[in-house]
Amino acid sequence: MKTIIRFHISRKEYRNYYLMVVLILNFVTNSKAQEQFQLTNFIYSIHAINPAFTGIEDAVNLNIGYRRQWAAVEGAPITYYAGFNGTLSALKDAKPSRKTLRKSIPRYYGKLSKEPGSVHHGVGVYVSGESYGPYQETSAYFTYSFMLQVSKSYLLAFGLSTEYAIQHFNLNKISLYNPDLDQVYQNYANSPSTISRLNFNAGVLIYGKNLFAGYSLHQFASIRLSQNNFAESGYQGMYHFFTAGYNLSIGYQFTLQPSTLVRYNKSFNLQADVITKLIYRELLWAGFLWSYDNAVGFLFGLRIANSLYLGYSYEYNTGDIGGYSQGTHELVIGYRLFGDRNSSQFLW
Repeated sequence: MKTIIRFHISRKEYRNYYLMVVLILNFVTNSKAQEQFQLTNFIYSIHAINPAFTGIEDAVNLNIGYRRQWAAVEGAPITYYAGFNGTLSALKDAKPSRKTLRKSIPRYYGKLSKEPGSVHHGVGVYVSGESYGPYQETSAYFTYSFMLQVSKSYLLAFGLSTEYAIQHFNLNKISLYNPDLDQVYQNYANSPSTISRLNFNAGVLIYGKNLFAGYSLHQFASIRLSQNNFAESGYQGMYHFFTAGYNLSIGYQFTLQPSTLVRYNKSFNLQADVITKLIYRELLWAGFLWSYDNAVGFLFGLRIANSLYLGYSYEYNTGDIGGYSQGTHELVIGYRLFGDRNSSQFLW
């Protein structure tokens, strides 16, 4: 069932009204949230996307991020997140005796003593929140990975995660001319405004000196903790994620790093992002983003001292909304604990 939402607006607010109607109708008519992990800097949330990445480095990495989508549109999506992940050995000891270095610095990779058959365990936490229009969602992920060194050059990892998700729909942010006559509105008004679920996710990853490739499945099992009978309990079916990346050394100083994230859910169109970064001496990096879902953008970042790094990205929608939105901005700050002084940040 569909409904038409009419707002009390002035001509000056017409642009935001038009865009807000698109956002709200998407939720009201389909009971769907925004696509999961709609992030330009998705790599900093990688252990939530694929739990097999948890603790892939023998250190503890902390990240916080903020994303403002369609900056000029009132009520447009806003996303914020924070997380950490690391190996159990790094969490127990501030100075681990053995370190796993990033493949993004191949000149250090040969110094490692990686014995086939060695095993590592990773744990992590990731919390995110997003809102747009009357819709809000908060999620907390608890991730675990089992990592097996299958050769001196490649590591195979398996991961599991549990997600606790709370979704809220605020009817006070919707204004109708005749709410008593709108059956869709009344169905929402007479149902609980907050719903929660417990979702289970899994992933697998192959990780080597110059490449990685991973697949993860979200919501392969889901438990309703509370529900809104009219809003389909917030469940949208399983999500499929494919991630891959490659390192190409360009002389001693530069590394070219293409990577991709592909997302699929039966309720959404197939989405694919491709990012190509150029990194200089593990200190500075800049890149270009192309999204199959009508977007292009750029990103850059820098490493401060050995443990702190900053990243920023700008994304422009090439569809009809692009001329109104003033683009999408995203900022991420990361910090690294208990890592070898020679190893770099996760620069993918």
